[in-house]
Amino acid sequence: MVATPEARAAGRKVGIQRADARAIALAPVITDIKASGITTPYTIAAELVRRGIPTARGHRYWGHGQAYKLLKRLDKLEGPNAAGTAHLAW
Repeated sequence: MVATPEARAAGRKVGIQRADARAIALAPVITDIKASGITTPYTIAAELVRRGIPTARGHRYWGHGQAYKLLKRLDKLEGPNAAGTAHLAW
């Protein structure tokens, strides 16, 4: 059985909502990490590993690409067009 275009679109929407919720949940941790002077995706990923925070899929190790995407998602969520989201001050 092949998923309909509507089902695929609904699945994408759910995935985006989950990723947004995960980013919002990690925002205080990222803010704390950045406040300590750690700012590059590579070093943020290393700090998330050091703190024992699992990735969205439950893995222990973060890659710099995952940290980069998390930072970009947080930037998007805090943007001026993000109605209904809490301001995530860096």
